[in-house]
Amino acid sequence: MEYAEKAWIKFTDIPALQTPAIKLIQGSVVAIDPENKRAKIREHGTRRTIRKKYDYFIAASGLRRQWPTVPRSLKRDDYVAEIKKHLQQLDRATHGVTVIGGGKF
Repeated sequence: MEYAEKAWIKFTDIPALQTPAIKLIQGSVVAIDPENKRAKIREHGTRRTIRKKYDYFIAASGLRRQWPTVPRSLKRDDYVAEIKKHLQQLDRATHGVTVIGGGKF
């Protein structure tokens, strides 16, 4: 549970990203004009389309969670509650637990 509390981090809470040289926009890239170095982006949340000029452009593919992938929460508090529920289910498992693809620890 201690790890779950630390696992959900907003970009705005990462000190290394808090510099005027870096501009983070959460959204979907609609179009890129590399010749003029401009990007058209649909912002997450507001859904409005903005146009941005850039020097360097980095688009991260982001997160798309489809069922049955867990956790499914989109907010930190929901994520922590979901992890707590999963841990309680693990504690009640009577026939053991198999973890497949748990990643590198």
